[in-house]
Amino acid sequence: MVEALPALASAAGFNLVGVVAVEAFDAAAPPESRIRTVLGNDGVRSVIVIGCGGTGFWEIFKGRRPGARPDELAAADGSIDAYSRPVVNRLAHEVNAQGAAAEPVFPFAHPGRSLSFRRLAEYAGFGTAGTVLTILLYPTYGPWVSLRGAIATDALLPAMGPLDGFDPCLGCPRPCAAACPAVTFDGPSWDWDACLRYRVIDDGCPTGCLARLACPIGAHSRYSGEEYAYRHAFAPERLASLRARYRKA
Repeated sequence: MVEALPALASAAGFNLVGVVAVEAFDAAAPPESRIRTVLGNDGVRSVIVIGCGGTGFWEIFKGRRPGARPDELAAADGSIDAYSRPVVNRLAHEVNAQGAAAEPVFPFAHPGRSLSFRRLAEYAGFGTAGTVLTILLYPTYGPWVSLRGAIATDALLPAMGPLDGFDPCLGCPRPCAAACPAVTFDGPSWDWDACLRYRVIDDGCPTGCLARLACPIGAHSRYSGEEYAYRHAFAPERLASLRARYRKA
């Protein structure tokens, strides 16, 4: 059923496609974070996770390499989230055409916001999320991975499962932590509040996360300066809201 999806997704710039077994994921997740609970659907048996790793997506998204459908690029109007919607929806239609139910889910919209896409990616065989950076690390692409959406289906598909033996931070001297100017990795866990404050009040790290850039895994797959500046930037309304919040505090 999913044989055609990787080629269709890759043509649109999404070169990562993996399958999660819902039974295994939900058995290991807290009750409120289980796929069937979040989606309100006890019939879901598999989730197809879709993402992109490395620099190829940007070239397709910017129209420098062929593959993307012109109508989907035009409708996106420069927004990666807006581009992801029609692509993932189209892939869901492919699953539905094979006789299975298919519900598109996105990490940037309800109800997908309540799902841990990092954990989904782990169970799809994309890598590990238990890292110093607290983000997904893929064996080939390192931290240069973006999770764009998923398709929940009632079809029981062959699942990938978590990668065995991939623990890239074990024995690493943690150049990522040393590179952070806001020392957000010095505590027992990443201090996201200090990171946000440094970025929105001090205008720190304007073109990219220095800790992420320092990660040695997948260094050859780093985003270009153009792409990373785009992905790293806050939307104007989000930046204004954060500044008001931190200045008030």
